[in-house]
Amino acid sequence: MMRMNYTYILECADGTLYTGWTTDPVKRTKDHNQSETGAKYTRARRPVKLVYYEEYESKQEAMRREYEIKHMPRSKKLALICSDKNALPGRFAITRKIQRKKEESKMERHAFAFQIAEGKKGTFRKLLGENWEEIKGLIDRLAIRNFSLWEASDLVFGYFESTDEDKKPGDDDRILVRNMIQKAEEAGRWISKPLDDMRLMYHNFGIVRENKELIRHRVFMTKLHEGCEEEYKKRHDALVEARGDKIDPGPDSNFSIWNAGGYIFGYNEIDTTMERDETEEEHADTVAWETRQLGIMDWVTNDCDWLTGEVHAQVRRLAWYR
Repeated sequence: MMRMNYTYILECADGTLYTGWTTDPVKRTKDHNQSETGAKYTRARRPVKLVYYEEYESKQEAMRREYEIKHMPRSKKLALICSDKNALPGRFAITRKIQRKKEESKMERHAFAFQIAEGKKGTFRKLLGENWEEIKGLIDRLAIRNFSLWEASDLVFGYFESTDEDKKPGDDDRILVRNMIQKAEEAGRWISKPLDDMRLMYHNFGIVRENKELIRHRVFMTKLHEGCEEEYKKRHDALVEARGDKIDPGPDSNFSIWNAGGYIFGYNEIDTTMERDETEEEHADTVAWETRQLGIMDWVTNDCDWLTGEVHAQVRRLAWYR
């Protein structure tokens, strides 16, 4: 019996497509997912799934077709995958529609910041406890997700997510929110304008992990030097531009940095299964970046104490829901 050859397309975990050739597409897909014999590209984007293949009699035909598909624009590859059975012999679409990630535009991220007055930490935490059930009820009614509150020194940072389809607050909930905003002012002042998002300074959303069991959070806070807000934004815009359309598979995910009132607040969900030690070159790059940043900001949290030898506050999570 003649051994057949196949040109195949995989969908990677980050939504990108990989094309290859093989004599056994099912086994080769397993290799991509489970062994070091898979391609270097797919090892960093697991899990992958087989979404399309074509069958050929010779290795040369399969390799030639692999070359053709690899040089197609993404739109043509998707059209190939999503098509009905092609009339050409031996060509099969094993999925009619490729599974796609939620569009980032569907998820809306929100952040707010508050400064606790001197001697009022106990008051703030008491107010949080007294109003927590009402806060949870509001979160449920508005279908808010991933709500959390973080504290370092005298600063409190809040983060949560919603979608375009989520419910909008009714009159009763608007009154409730306004009352909560006023109550909080018994313990300090709002850094961000209540009900308005802070300025988004940087994002690297990557692949958002729906399951947070193997996630650790990194939340950080800094104080910008006077007049350095635009320089901070410029430096981080350069990082976004350098990344281009590439989706970062991790370990960073759902990473955003916000600004209000001269402060910077960062929120990052780190996939612990993808963390590794820095190489010497990467560590040198980190030192250079952080040293440069020290010229435009001072740390509130202890993220760079290893570099400066100073001692800053450790961030603490005060609350989390949904």
